[in-house]
Amino acid sequence: MSTLSRLRAARPSSVRRVAWQVARFVLHFVEMILAMELGMVALGGFDTGILRPAGLNLTGRSPEMDVLAMGVFMAAPMVAWMRLRGHGWRHGLEMAAAMVVPFAGAVALRCWRWWASCSSAGATTPVRRTRTERRQRRRQRWSRRADHPGGPRGR
Repeated sequence: MSTLSRLRAARPSSVRRVAWQVARFVLHFVEMILAMELGMVALGGFDTGILRPAGLNLTGRSPEMDVLAMGVFMAAPMVAWMRLRGHGWRHGLEMAAAMVVPFAGAVALRCWRWWASCSSAGATTPVRRTRTERRQRRRQRWSRRADHPGGPRGR
């Protein structure tokens, strides 16, 4: 058997293997999307069907709460489906963390911005003080330059 005929014989099995891997990935991807959509439907039903008639609401209060609720309600059915398909807890929790951690990071950044721009004195004073000091130093530098000939406001 020549080398060319051996390559031709080996080629279909490698193509089939790659096609099978791609098909498995696409199937897993579609399953995860469906599980997350099921979670979103559950969130909508839970919020509008149970909580709002009782005078409570999980979504609609703030964007942070909406994002965290969506992350949890999408991650939970995804982990459950992965467990049903035979994946271990570690893989399910990794997928859930990959989904919830960016949401939590966005919420943390938004809360930090709110905290840093808070107008009340107290815990935010050091943050506001450093901002104010930086602003004052910039103004002083600008005014010093303006006092010298050829500065930004040259006379």
